[in-house]
Amino acid sequence: MTRKQWTTPEQKQLLENELVLYMSITPREYTRRHFASFFQKWSQTWPERAAVFPDIPLDTLLMVEQEKTLAKAITNRRVVSCVTLTLKYVLTFAKQLRQWLRWHAGAGKNCAANRKTLKIVDDLVTGKTRAKHPVEIYSKLYYPS
Repeated sequence: MTRKQWTTPEQKQLLENELVLYMSITPREYTRRHFASFFQKWSQTWPERAAVFPDIPLDTLLMVEQEKTLAKAITNRRVVSCVTLTLKYVLTFAKQLRQWLRWHAGAGKNCAANRKTLKIVDDLVTGKTRAKHPVEIYSKLYYPS
């Protein structure tokens, strides 16, 4: 069973386009300036008001109750609750976007998982051999196995 996607196909496409930029430069170079422009583009493309009130045009003024509902939705959207197998933690929505980029960028060059995979592959290719002791050579020569 696959997990439910939290993005629409259009949002996922924007994330994948940003992932190309994220992977082309090092994460240290992907500064707040880069992320701020991405987050601004995200917020302008998918404003929270359009999600809460899809049938009301963006240029129409909201009533007091609707503004309260929108303010509550924005507050709830800023905090996204994530549950893993053993840990429950709270992310802001900006952190959720940044974490998506990190997770989908793949393992880094110095990642322990990467080193372990390389070691396993090397062991399979080369095999484990050692020098035989004289007793083992003698046994192999003079005794049937």
